[in-house]
Amino acid sequence: MTDAERSKNHFLVVAAASRGALYFVKKALRQGHDVTALCRPKDGKSALERITRLLDETQLAEGGQKAAPTPGALYANNEDILNAETYRTLLANDSSIDRVCCFVGATNLRQMMSRTHLIYTKTIQAIVVGMQQSRWVEFFYHGSSGTEGIPGQNVSQLPENFKPRWILNLGLKIPAAQNCFESEKILAK
Repeated sequence: MTDAERSKNHFLVVAAASRGALYFVKKALRQGHDVTALCRPKDGKSALERITRLLDETQLAEGGQKAAPTPGALYANNEDILNAETYRTLLANDSSIDRVCCFVGATNLRQMMSRTHLIYTKTIQAIVVGMQQSRWVEFFYHGSSGTEGIPGQNVSQLPENFKPRWILNLGLKIPAAQNCFESEKILAK
């Protein structure tokens, strides 16, 4: 086995069509890692077509880590990200998946302000239960809610030089941010 083969990962990317996820997926593929992308189209074929189109439109900055001689393989799936069975099945059926990366988030103001739209906690709970029922893999959670510290012991925090701080501190109290904080407590457990 070569060094490149030993360092190759297979990422299961949740909410793969989100902006941050697209940059991550494109970079991972460029570096030779495999990616299974979860997004919402009606079937797996449509999911792969959507992700491929979005990746073609995503431009990476110049420079950075050198591209691998062979790009990674892209797979796509349209399974329900709020269902633990999705993760249990994917992890049980594909032993090459060794990392889960979650980019889930509220996508509009209505979702951000809703106390019943619990996308963060429902997704994280499904991932955790799915891993408990199949196998544990390394987990990365992209949160942009402005927290600092160990999950479950974190506090709302913004950079000291960020102006006007009072507006963003108010924003950390919106329901979506609070739900994101709760999802981190699930991970802490």
